[in-house]
Amino acid sequence: MQVITCNKKVTDFLQSKSLQKNFSLKSIDAYRSDLVGFENYLKTYCKILLEKASLLQIEEYIAFLHDNQYQPSAITRKISAIRQFYKFLYLEGLIYENPARVLKTPKFNTKPIQPLSYNQIQTLLHAADNFIFPHNIRLKALIELAFGAGLRVTELISIPFEAVNHKRDYTIIKGKGSKERLIPLTDIMKQAITDYLPYRSYFSNGLDTPYLFSSTGKEGYLSRVRFFQLLKELAVFANMDPQTLSPHVFRHSFALSLLRGGADLKSLQALLGHEKIDTVEIYTKVNNDDLWNMMHTHHPLEK
Repeated sequence: MQVITCNKKVTDFLQSKSLQKNFSLKSIDAYRSDLVGFENYLKTYCKILLEKASLLQIEEYIAFLHDNQYQPSAITRKISAIRQFYKFLYLEGLIYENPARVLKTPKFNTKPIQPLSYNQIQTLLHAADNFIFPHNIRLKALIELAFGAGLRVTELISIPFEAVNHKRDYTIIKGKGSKERLIPLTDIMKQAITDYLPYRSYFSNGLDTPYLFSSTGKEGYLSRVRFFQLLKELAVFANMDPQTLSPHVFRHSFALSLLRGGADLKSLQALLGHEKIDTVEIYTKVNNDDLWNMMHTHHPLEK
């Protein structure tokens, strides 16, 4: 996302905070960074001004932070900044309703992400048949792309129709910062898309949208919140803990399965769309943990 400058409402809010006792310059800078980041997100993904945000868009931003592996402490701080900012706007009469009034701080799962095995993916695909037709067909296509391509949730739900509307073995994804990357499409992924395409217009009530996973919503594609809901429902049908299933779990499982299969970190970095390779090195640690657990479990001296 591009860098933007602080707007006047944020500046006024920060000035009011600077007058408070025991409110340090470091805290002011942190609030400024947090609110500019949120404003940047709204302008990039929602095309709206900071003062026009709804509770749903704030919650989607929190999910965005979680998907991009921000630390729980950082997310909690950003939520605090957002709460206080909108309270300031409301008390100053600059907005008629405070969208963050009932905003809750999510309970973060501090346990490491558990990747899905191939058998678990098959279980989820079979469980998708519990959804009514053609919702089951769409859900299978979403799962195949989420696990098969390791896309970020926003990349997945907003993938353009034209990006897959060709008989090619790859697609071009526009990721963070509008940077493009090439993603190979396996035969299984292409078949899942082919199976879904005849029913694409069903989800937009026949309206033409430029997105693969079309919707009647304002954005024209399946919302992040609805996809989360679908995964929670799917987990129940698959006899899995709903807390263990999220879009990022598929991306995590994609990365780890490639690493276990012998992929090098540079290739993994390119496929995931990370700017820095040290972001990808977390998967090396997870893989080493797997090796330690295997030795601990199966080595004869441990028995």
